[in-house]
Amino acid sequence: MPSNTNNAQPNAEAAPDMPPRDQIQRVPRRYKLLKKSQLYHGNLILDCLVPQALLDKCPSRDAREFTHMRYSAVTCDPDHFKDSHFTIRQLHYEPPRRTELLIGITMSNEDEELFSQTMYGVMKNILNLTRRRGSRVWREEAGKRVVVCIVGDGRSRIHPKTLDVLAAMGAYQEGLVKTRSNSKNVTAHIYEYTTPIPAAPSLKIEDGDQCFIPVQIVFCLKEKRQGKLNSHRWIFNAFAPILNPFVCVLLDVGTIPGPTSICQLWKAIDIDLDVGGACGEVIALDSMYGKSLVKHGDEFLWSMKYLFPRLLQKAGYSLLDVLRWGRRKNHLFTAYRYIPLQNNPKTGKGPLQKYFRHDTEHDGDGANTSAADERMLRREVVSKQGVYWTFRCIKSAYAISTT
Repeated sequence: MPSNTNNAQPNAEAAPDMPPRDQIQRVPRRYKLLKKSQLYHGNLILDCLVPQALLDKCPSRDAREFTHMRYSAVTCDPDHFKDSHFTIRQLHYEPPRRTELLIGITMSNEDEELFSQTMYGVMKNILNLTRRRGSRVWREEAGKRVVVCIVGDGRSRIHPKTLDVLAAMGAYQEGLVKTRSNSKNVTAHIYEYTTPIPAAPSLKIEDGDQCFIPVQIVFCLKEKRQGKLNSHRWIFNAFAPILNPFVCVLLDVGTIPGPTSICQLWKAIDIDLDVGGACGEVIALDSMYGKSLVKHGDEFLWSMKYLFPRLLQKAGYSLLDVLRWGRRKNHLFTAYRYIPLQNNPKTGKGPLQKYFRHDTEHDGDGANTSAADERMLRREVVSKQGVYWTFRCIKSAYAISTT
């Protein structure tokens, strides 16, 4: 039979000749590289370079607050944050920056759209503060007196696309998370950055020098889910004692403040020395378009429950549940003067101590979520012994609830 050796391997001549086995060099194995970082007072604090694409959008490319993002691996309880030698970048500037307004935003597992809408509304309010030319406080560098603190409830619970938005703004970087530091378990991860990039609701990255000013962001990502009350404890007991703000504003992701609403709350507290806090009206998004009479009736009842919860607790609570207002949680849009919130330095008792007593006794499994009733804090401020504080409701300050 004729042989088919010529057709067996038609491409054999084109293949390169392999070297002998004894001449093949072994590729060295790549072991995992370990980088040692010097601890600051026993704490892991890193200054990380931001991506060049983000740096190109910054109006100033020389200042360290734009070129570097600061990461801190917190290994303590929020009550011991300051005593454990953890700090915030505002204290390390020359001169240290004074914080006039601390805006605390709590979130759980909301998606990127809700987060972007809330953050966009906050940044518009900060921009309007800079336009108050005749103010003794808010001038061209008003952004340096505002700190936006975002607290995420649980690293495994937070929405991954929300982290992508934060990364696009420069306030988060993947791969920096450490679960243990200095032989201690990490309780929270803090990212600090001054971002010029607005969180546009269209989810498109916009140039920072077009219409917005740089905003100082402190993103606190808790390692475990511990509830909203614990998130408030990080804001008031960890960051507020270091920043010592004049006014603290509380918001939830999904609540969009009006363009000048935060300024209206601050102004109500600033002009009256007896005002310990002020709140704005929360408007449901559905009621803005007036789809039906039932929608307006629902909105009226929900507003009544929001403004007069004690009056409707017995008489109208079942009716509100029937009208499905149980699905709308108590969205926060409240501002507090920080001085009346502080506890007595001698006894350790005060509004914050009574407000957080349920959080210090929880079982660590998020069982204290229902205890985060922010109306309790208002009552403690008004009924504080030895001083006279009032609480006002500002009609011109409003926020839109999208959930």
